[in-house]
Amino acid sequence: GSLANMELAHAWLDKCLQRHHMCGSPLSNALLPTRVLDVGASDRDEIHLWETNEASGNYIALSYWGGQKNLQRDANLKFIDFKTLSPTLRDAIIVSRTLHLRYVWIDALCIPQDCEDNKRKELSNMASVYEHATITLMAASA
Repeated sequence: GSLANMELAHAWLDKCLQRHHMCGSPLSNALLPTRVLDVGASDRDEIHLWETNEASGNYIALSYWGGQKNLQRDANLKFIDFKTLSPTLRDAIIVSRTLHLRYVWIDALCIPQDCEDNKRKELSNMASVYEHATITLMAASA
């Protein structure tokens, strides 16, 4: 979206987190998913994949279909180059940075694909991931 739209969304989010009882409560600062992307500052191309160890915080979850070809995230991956991501995933990170939300959950990057037990466990938690996200972005097409 345009810069004006993103600034408006940021103002709404701030208002929600500061003034609404449920949004600004400690409950809104929910446990983070097992792994999230720490997107940091907007001038960084390197994105850190962080194992949260039951830390809490606000995060964006991305709901999308496809769009990232040849992405096989294994358990040893710790950093991701922003420039290598598909436009849909880059857009989610840009939105997160614009809204000053440090963490993003994207299934293809936050769920290791090389361990079936781990993958099954993480997939069973997806409803909770979306439920506790501060914001869920939905990409209509990728």
